[in-house]
Parts: sequence; C-alpha cells; structure tokens
Amino acid sequence: MSEFFTHILLQYNIPVELDIPLLNLCRNKPLSPDDVLTIIRTIPNDALDIIRGHSNASPPTESQTPKPVPITLDEIDSILQHRYVTSRKGEEVNDSKNKPGWKDYAWKSRQALRRLSSEFRDTFRLWKLNDLVDYIMTKRRCGHEWKATSAQTNLCHISTLLRLMTDEEKTKYGVDHDHLECIKEHELVCREIIAEVYEDQQLTPTEQELIIPQEELVSAVNQYASQNPITRINNRKEFVVARNVFIGRVHTEQPPRRLDVLKTKILNITDRDNYINWETGCLVLNDYKTKNIYGSYTMKLSDETLRIARLMRDFCMEQGRCHLMGCNDRITDYTPILQDAFETICGKRLSCNILRKMYIDHAWNEGSLKYAKERIQLATMMGHTVSTQQLIYTKRSPFEVPKKRPCEDEEDEEEELEERHAEVLASTSGSVEPTKRRMTESQKQIIKNAIEQWQKSDEYVGLVREGRKPVFSWKRLQSQFVNEFGNVSERTMQAYGRHHIAALRRLAR
Repeated sequence: MSEFFTHILLQYNIPVELDIPLLNLCRNKPLSPDDVLTIIRTIPNDALDIIRGHSNASPPTESQTPKPVPITLDEIDSILQHRYVTSRKGEEVNDSKNKPGWKDYAWKSRQALRRLSSEFRDTFRLWKLNDLVDYIMTKRRCGHEWKATSAQTNLCHISTLLRLMTDEEKTKYGVDHDHLECIKEHELVCREIIAEVYEDQQLTPTEQELIIPQEELVSAVNQYASQNPITRINNRKEFVVARNVFIGRVHTEQPPRRLDVLKTKILNITDRDNYINWETGCLVLNDYKTKNIYGSYTMKLSDETLRIARLMRDFCMEQGRCHLMGCNDRITDYTPILQDAFETICGKRLSCNILRKMYIDHAWNEGSLKYAKERIQLATMMGHTVSTQQLIYTKRSPFEVPKKRPCEDEEDEEEELEERHAEVLASTSGSVEPTKRRMTESQKQIIKNAIEQWQKSDEYVGLVREGRKPVFSWKRLQSQFVNEFGNVSERTMQAYGRHHIAALRRLAR
C-alpha cells in the first residue's frame, strides 16, 4: 500500500487493516491520488461512520489538509538528473556534453525552468501552474511578438518535470489532475498554431524586418572582409573581426547549416565533436540536430576561409580555449555570436533560421530547385528533409521573383512551366490565398456557445456524476454548422475549443 493511500485512510479515521471490496480495489490497482480521493469521497457519511466505528468523527476540513510547499531547484535537479532516462517516445537519450552526469534534454529542461523562475516569481509554486501557463502563453520574447514555438518548448519542459514526479511529490507540491490537463491542452493549442503558421507560409513581422536579399548579404560579407584584411591576430578585438569574417563566409559560400559551425572544437576533440581536418581543409560535423538521420557530414572550406580559421585556431590555443569561436565549454547558446557577427556585417541580427529561409528563397527564385533531385540535394546539404524545406523554410518572398531558369528544350517549356507553377505556387505567389484560413470571430462565438450549451446538458452532467470524462463531439459540431465551418479543419476547431474549455475551468476555480 502506498504511503499516500495510508495517509488518506488515517485522515478519514478509517482503519488501514479494514477488509472491504472498495479499499481492496484501491490497494491492488495503481490509482492516482485524485482517484483515491474521489473513491473515498463517494462513500456516504453514514457508511463512513460505520467503518470508523464511531459516529462523532468527520472528514478533515480544508484547514487540516497539509498546505503545498514550493519545490526547490535542488529538488528539480535531483528529479531530472536521476530519473530522466528515456524521452516521452520511449527513445534512449544521450548524455549532455555541456554537463556531465546529465541527460541532454534533462539539462535543457533544468535550464529552462531556471530561466522561467527568474521571469515569473511563482514558477516553483507548482500549485499555481495555471498562472505560469497563462504567463507562458502571453509573454513576448526579446521584445518581439509572442511565438508558439517558444511557448510549446517551455510547456514541454514543465511537462517533463511533472511526468517524472511521484504521486507523493505531486501531493506535496500541490500538483493535481487539472494542472496536467491544462498543460496538455495548451501544448495542443501551440501545436495547432504552429501547424497553421507553417501551412500559411507567410513571413512574420520580425522576419519581414530582418530578411534581406541573398545577393545583398553576400555583397556585405565581401565588403566587410575587404575592409578588414586579416594577416595576424594579436588581441581579442582582432579575433572578433576574424570571427565575423569566418562566420559570414561559411554561411554564404555554401548552404547555411544551423549553429553547427559555431560548435567547432580545436582541443580535446572526441568522435561526437565538430572539428576541422586541417590536412584536407574540411569541416567535419558530428554534433548537429539530425545527426542520427544523416550521420557525419563534411563541408569543404574555401582557401581564404581555411586561412582565417588557422589564424583563429592559433590565437585560441594561445589563450587556452578549446573552441574555434573563442568561447568556453560552459556556453549553451551560440545564437548571440551569430547575430552579433551579422549585425556588424550588414546591420541585421540574422539568426540561422533567417539565413536558411533566405538561402532557400534565393534558390527558388533562381530556379535551381525545379527538379526533385535538386531539392533533395539541397535538403541533405542543409541537414533536413524535403518536406521540412517545403513546409518550414520556404516562405512567400517579399521581393520580386526574378526571371525563371531557362529550359533546355523549347518543346518542354510549357510542361516545365506548369511543373514549376504547381511546385512553387504555395511559396512564391503572393496573390494566392491559403486553403485553410484562421477562424473568424463569428466562428469562434459558435464554438463558445456550443461548448457552454453542452456543459449544461443532461449528458454532460450524467457523465460527470459517473466519474467519466465528457468528450465533446467536434465532428457533430462541424456537420451541424457545415456552412459556417466549411473552410476550417476539425483540428483547428479542437485547438480553439480546448483552449476555451481550459479557460472556463480556470474561471470555475
């Protein structure tokens, strides 16, 4: 018998050794704390009096129940470090390179929760998880618009911690079933928003502000390199200039990778590190996002880029640094280094995501991605799939589309134009509306009214009384209002509906 179940029985003055079918069921089945409380509370008061053996006993009041306590960062470290073995998909996870003794995702979850605690003071008061979720779903990142991807990442880190906690720990820190459901519902909302943005294939306001033509970026890199000739590196200031030139050249001379190049090491190299083979002049990538799919990847550096890399290596070795970028082993985010470099070069704080979108957009406009073979080759060089290339990185360009690639045979010109039109229609034609639009206010109001009527129905009340979870029929709603929801997918309706149900629950509390 679990300690929690014994504690509940003692609170209700019920003998632990009592042999009745209901208590035997609770002992033998792996029930959650909420299930145990629900079962015991369904026992009539008269029956409880008989079970206790005296009629003057009463269930504990709210003032007698133990109050939850905030969880500490040390306790979070202990849970994540020692219990995280496999991912939610059941896959084995690798050890973190930046923090020995930790699994990779567990360390990321720990760091994310630590950052959240510095932004939201009630982060470690887990009984206020709903307030934390509301903060995550509304907070702006770095002064820019709210991003569903960032919110989903933070929700996943919180869910990871709760998944690893025991029932006793959840009771101690005030986590209940409603908190878990709230996080799951908002994770689903974020996924639906992300999918809708990907299907829409429109540039966000931040992307429109930052993105520039690829030709302008290449020209800015060459101009910066010519204005800052590098023959020797004597101090940190000269090293930063050389690093900017190296970063600019690597990300414009060939298809840009993610942040893989910035992780290059020059000392203490293992088979899991990125390094430069100085004899062949190749950059070998062993540490990147899709390594398990594509394996080790080799990039050939130009002679000028390799020369600058040698100068950077010599300076870093004199300073006792292990990384080519001049940073130490404790660094976990290389994005500021990349953004600082391009801000110096072209005045735009470009991230690797923006660089990849710019390059693929340039390739489409050039006409070099007309054929499947070309698209597969570029996707492999950039370390993602063709579907990712089409869905995520291919956006509707704010620039004019240049002339198309000339056809090799004039007789096939019309056929190739039709093929290009079918493939590029969703990414380059600014006049075409997406097939699935976001819901209007009238459609949202229909869903709200339908949910509120459903919660007042006899069917809903009966399921709640029986202890069963009511499930709303989205297909029935869509068929009932087929004219109003003809252009809205069932998945989008579910996302908004679950978000509204979660809001109603918070208001009810």
